[in-house]
Amino acid sequence: MLYEQFPKFKAIKTICPNADTSIFIFYPPKWKKIIEYIDKFKFLDYSDAEVLDKVYGFNNYCLSKENIMNENKRGVGFMCMQYFNENNQSTLFEHFFL
Repeated sequence: MLYEQFPKFKAIKTICPNADTSIFIFYPPKWKKIIEYIDKFKFLDYSDAEVLDKVYGFNNYCLSKENIMNENKRGVGFMCMQYFNENNQSTLFEHFFL
């Protein structure tokens, strides 16, 4: 189902390039599995600006689109982010709504 959403976000970014596009998954797979799904998707028809901005896995992780450079690749990729408050409780759900 994740792959079905990418073209929808591409259309949104075409209409409104500054739109913040995110997916929120209530019962997410592990972040390594979601990265595998994203890596398998063929982004050849997408510019870096048309790729969705964030994938939230309920109270587990946020994969955030970032500019990535390493010896093998250069361009847009995803970094795993986590958000916690001063009591070490996840604030991922709150971050999604902000």
